[in-house]
Amino acid sequence: MLQHLYCLHPSHQTVLRMCQTTLGNLVLVDMSQYCLSGPIEFDSLKNNVTLDLEKTEEKLMHS
Repeated sequence: MLQHLYCLHPSHQTVLRMCQTTLGNLVLVDMSQYCLSGPIEFDSLKNNVTLDLEKTEEKLMHS
């Protein structure tokens, strides 16, 4: 990512490094639970993933 990103201000690279360190290993949605449950309709999967993302967003906002 750094090789394709042209930061004009040194603080941009600092913020990018901080974000990569803090959020780099964050799993937004654990898809393994959906793979184990077998076939599922797309709309149901989409709704479940959306709910998971909203929960993750709440955790990030309140941490």
